[in-house]
Amino acid sequence: MVGITALAACSSLPLKRAAKSQQAMTLADLKAREISVEKQTLEAVSSAQVLSSYEQVVALFSTREERATAWRRMADLTMSATEEAIDLSLQEDPQAEMEDSFEPEQEYVKAIAMYLAIIAESGPDEDLSEEYYMLAKVYDLAGQPEQALVALDKLVAKYPAAEFYQEAQFRRGEYLFQTNRYTEATAAYGALIAQDEKQPDEARSDFYDYGLYKHGWSLYKLGDYDLALGDFSKLLERYWPENEDIPYVPDPESNQLADSNDQALNKEANTETDAEEPAPATTPTPFDEQDFLASLGTGKRLLLTDTLRVMAMSFSNLEGPASAASFFANQGHEPYEYRVFEALAELYIKQERYQDAADAYTTFSTSQPESP
Repeated sequence: MVGITALAACSSLPLKRAAKSQQAMTLADLKAREISVEKQTLEAVSSAQVLSSYEQVVALFSTREERATAWRRMADLTMSATEEAIDLSLQEDPQAEMEDSFEPEQEYVKAIAMYLAIIAESGPDEDLSEEYYMLAKVYDLAGQPEQALVALDKLVAKYPAAEFYQEAQFRRGEYLFQTNRYTEATAAYGALIAQDEKQPDEARSDFYDYGLYKHGWSLYKLGDYDLALGDFSKLLERYWPENEDIPYVPDPESNQLADSNDQALNKEANTETDAEEPAPATTPTPFDEQDFLASLGTGKRLLLTDTLRVMAMSFSNLEGPASAASFFANQGHEPYEYRVFEALAELYIKQERYQDAADAYTTFSTSQPESP
């Protein structure tokens, strides 16, 4: 028994020494070790995979706000997943073809159901302008334009100050115009114009110019040519440079000096030693319409040239050149006026109304005898 006790006492000594040794160690006693972190590449996660995860957890949310947030995210992911699959199907790589089981229409139906669920569970004061905007977009992609129009109607009626208001009115106008509902289209484009004209010119939406153009076209379709001309003229005035605004650049080949009076004044003002030679006067470069139109970009150029064309058509439906002369006499002559008469003459030539074409040129020359 004494032997066993002695053996136990001896065996505990090394443990006590080790414990004492560990208690005495500090951070300075630790040896420096190099840590190597290997670079890892994470696998890309598709929108469809993320959507699947959301679908598994959405039922766990207990509050309306949490469910609405999840539904909103799921609807956005459904749209992203659908777009990714469609883009994939358009690639030339045969291994990246869309699976036969994928049908975009079914995905759009899912997204529609999600946006409707968000709207149904929303509170009375909640801003749903973005949800109505996206719902209209999905309806349109799903080939349901009338339902898209209903969603846009609700958006503009409930949220007149929404970020998407001008675009929503433009989209409404486009669909109504395409379905020959010109009176309603005029109202939609008019609401867009009125909203934008509350803002300074530089703050207006990208839809303002096209809203003016299509508002004029809607009036034209209704036979209100005089009112349509007001829209078209307003659009041209926004871009066509006034005579005094046409840019001039110095002519490098010009050696013309200041006029004699300026030379005399300069001679008296300068001393004999430091007299400066008068600066050459600049020669104005004639306005180049082609350069001006090209500077606007393709979209705006086509917009303005077609505006000139439909103005000519409007005058043709009234009293021709006489109506055009009366229009500019009443509202004031414009730098683009000659282009309207030219477009009217070209319209008559295409219709083989050669005498009317000649009358158009004659009327312009009579009303603007000093025009080049």
